[in-house]
Amino acid sequence: MTVIKNILVASILSASLFATAQAAEQTMKPLQGVSFHAGSEHAVAYFLPEDRTCKLVVTAADDAHFAPTRREAAIAPGKSTRYLLAEAKALEFTCQAEAHAMTVKSLATVAAN
Repeated sequence: MTVIKNILVASILSASLFATAQAAEQTMKPLQGVSFHAGSEHAVAYFLPEDRTCKLVVTAADDAHFAPTRREAAIAPGKSTRYLLAEAKALEFTCQAEAHAMTVKSLATVAAN
């Protein structure tokens, strides 16, 4: 019975973390991993405060290729960078004052001619 109980608790915790990660905007602390999903594309991100900048690491893969890609960026406080997760979804990472935190916004993208 304990094994089933542990699996149930882990499932509920995973679902709540997934819901939190899908919020429109969230704040990350150093080394706090967050995950994002858009269709068949999946990504995880974290950052380290390094030389008063946010050193961001984003690793993404899709269901079809299973080949992960890793991107790194050094972002100055108050500045941001965008990462295209899928055709209709982008993530905007903004470094906060003194690189103590980062905010992440999920953005809908629109194709332009």
